[in-house]
Amino acid sequence: MSDAPIAARIDGVAGSSLPLLDRGLQYGDGLFETMRVVQGRIPLLDRHFARLAEGCLRLAIPVPPHAVLEAEVAELAALPGVGVVKIIVTRGDGARGYAPRHGTTRRIVLALPYRAWPQAWHRDGIAVRWCQTRLGCNPRLAGLKHLNRLEQVLARGEFDDSNVQEGLLADSDDRLVGGTCTNVFARFGHAFCTPALDRAGIAGVVRGWVLEAEGMGASMEVREIGRERLAEADEVFVCNALRGIVPVIRLAGPEHTWPVGVLTRALQMRLAAAGIGHEVGA
Repeated sequence: MSDAPIAARIDGVAGSSLPLLDRGLQYGDGLFETMRVVQGRIPLLDRHFARLAEGCLRLAIPVPPHAVLEAEVAELAALPGVGVVKIIVTRGDGARGYAPRHGTTRRIVLALPYRAWPQAWHRDGIAVRWCQTRLGCNPRLAGLKHLNRLEQVLARGEFDDSNVQEGLLADSDDRLVGGTCTNVFARFGHAFCTPALDRAGIAGVVRGWVLEAEGMGASMEVREIGRERLAEADEVFVCNALRGIVPVIRLAGPEHTWPVGVLTRALQMRLAAAGIGHEVGA
């Protein structure tokens, strides 16, 4: 399946190119949201918009008008064949130099096809490995889905193995942060834990949904998880807005295995029942 956009809007107008002085292109000066479309609607849309607005506030980029952006997203989500809608917001055009001069926010909305992970991965689990690339600590950018993704690009370039589906990233202090494109949860006894993202990483919308889950037979906690500590977990899963919740059953080199956890499966089913995640199947 081609990854070419089905449709695109640039500041509300159909288009396929950007001005060369756009600061998102020049410096990665902007933010993005990648959202799954399910039968013409976007699950967790309010969470996506809230994260985008927070990011604009923290980067001092004027927030695009909510009603305008919502209408453009709805229009593209309703098109045939659309499985993903991506929003990109940049600081707009600027003169040479890093100084963030006040300009007009540029908004880009893309309608894209959906590339599904195999259903067997959701049902039976995936394998992960540690990446050598480390995430730099920067509290001012931590949690944001900003356009500077070179660390993830380098990390994902470290492996091209059909037996490994995701890479794990640690910070400079050997603490787990997340996957190259996912957040990570690990259960230790009666606590499901996910790394704190106050120094690095992306605060995913499904991560936020999981942290608010109640009645799962385990508490949901944000805490530091050392690289070596992960192997002591009882069950592990990764998650993001496109893939939902996916069990992790193997860590490659050094080798370690986990079962598909009962609570992971329960969270998958709850996410699917809410119209957000994937049906696990038989």
